[in-house]
Amino acid sequence: MNKSEQILSAFSQMFFYKDLVQENLYFTLKGDTERELADLLLNLGDLIIAIQLKARSESEQTTNQETELKWLEKKCKVAKKQIKDTICYISSEQLPEFQNVRGEKISINPDAHIIPLIIFVNYEINNYPHVLVKHSEKGIDVNCMSLPDFQEMCRILVAPIEIVSYLEYRQTFYERNPQINLLFYADENDDIILTHPMKEQALVYQFLAIEYNVQKASERTNYLHDFQTFLHLLPEHTVEKSEEAAPHSILLFMAHFNRLEIKAFNERLQLAKEKSKSCQYGIVGSLRREDVKYAIFFVASKPGCMLPIEYLLQLARQKADVNKLLQIVVYWENSEEFRIDYVFWYKT
Repeated sequence: MNKSEQILSAFSQMFFYKDLVQENLYFTLKGDTERELADLLLNLGDLIIAIQLKARSESEQTTNQETELKWLEKKCKVAKKQIKDTICYISSEQLPEFQNVRGEKISINPDAHIIPLIIFVNYEINNYPHVLVKHSEKGIDVNCMSLPDFQEMCRILVAPIEIVSYLEYRQTFYERNPQINLLFYADENDDIILTHPMKEQALVYQFLAIEYNVQKASERTNYLHDFQTFLHLLPEHTVEKSEEAAPHSILLFMAHFNRLEIKAFNERLQLAKEKSKSCQYGIVGSLRREDVKYAIFFVASKPGCMLPIEYLLQLARQKADVNKLLQIVVYWENSEEFRIDYVFWYKT
């Protein structure tokens, strides 16, 4: 990996976690030469961001915008072909498993929805085309983003599923409004938003305002970073790895949470810690989404105790059917240290 690829990989691991980042994507089909997928896959199972990176050597860069934009145009043509090939390879169902950054072999879902993204490293380019529009029926439209803009987008959004949603929103927006510089928007609460979409990351905040309204989009988001830390630590703190409660499956599930779910999750987890410490045992809270058919139960417990998954399924199904159920058990080993255990069930 070159320096730019190392920077992109390290940064992606901060926001998508080692378990979801796949690189070194070389493979050989039977009787064929070695091929490569995109430079990096951010693999959320049913959703994949396929990233192609193009970097301009600092020694070759000029201060001429026209020259640098021509470089970008040339490189992006190559990158678009590489991403198109990646999509074809994934849908072919012939790929081997690839290791994630944690070293686990993870298969790629051939039916995954793929979001292509071209990231470039060229610090001389000030303004660039945000979406590379197809020029033929067989072409594809692709988000284009500088590495600093990608990094800033991730810092603002934090949650992997929101990064995915924003990239789709961004592409649609710039396809419809390629030259727009000023936009008025009124949300459902009649709060007026005035943005300059082309200016830095204004479009990210516009996306959040549309998703959550102005007030929630502008609130302090410490809970997002707390949750990010929680997921980073989850695989390291999982001692027993069974098929039913594999850390990768749990992390994949939680990586689909939006900020409203994350906030509710953190609040219930904190309550479970408090109740367990004061020896008030039992179910202290739950979280569910009927549209995606999941339920989570938060249990304050004594060490080594958890509720039967069949009992929790029965409770969950009193309200609606579920395809995924997660039991989170919190207990204190001593006055200073608490532990979280997980039991994850999903319909096969």
